[in-house]
Amino acid sequence: SEMISTGIIRLYRSRANPFDLVMAFTVFIDGVEVGQIWSNQVKAFDVAPGAHRVYVRFVLFRKSAELEVTLDAGTQEFLFCCTNWLAYPILRRSSENDILKMRAATLPSPISRDLGNSLGLETTFDEE
Repeated sequence: SEMISTGIIRLYRSRANPFDLVMAFTVFIDGVEVGQIWSNQVKAFDVAPGAHRVYVRFVLFRKSAELEVTLDAGTQEFLFCCTNWLAYPILRRSSENDILKMRAATLPSPISRDLGNSLGLETTFDEE
């Protein structure tokens, strides 16, 4: 098997209040836009080993504080984001509770192979 050469930043966005239903956050890693995340979604981003700066942006100039995370190859960092009641985005390291909520958020809908794998969930598929 190949050596894993990257780390993974797993970002979960909760549905904290009505602002979280209407618009995506834009995710930035090291100043580069890497994707969007919607309410109740989990996204996984592959990054090179080392230190990385992460923030999320909501509407206009509303962005979260920048978080610095350091990953080794083959490790992952769990981050959590949502809006506060002033509709500003919040980004922080995930608590144990956030991780439980993240896992629960991904269970009710059918799990695709990609999503299941990206969450590290034990999924089995019958191969043709």
